[in-house]
Amino acid sequence: MVCRKLRKFKTVSQIVEDLEEDEIKIKAICDAAEKFAPDFDEEKVIISVMGEVRI
Repeated sequence: MVCRKLRKFKTVSQIVEDLEEDEIKIKAICDAAEKFAPDFDEEKVIISVMGEVRI
């Protein structure tokens, strides 16, 4: 959903408001997605975000 909104040129703040999600999580996804602009390949973004998550 974040990638779809990025394709529509929405800002992090707009996405946070639209999805009613935590800004830190959305910012992390957006930062990862920037690497794959302008297509914002969801699969690649997910892999990138999961690689950055530390448990």
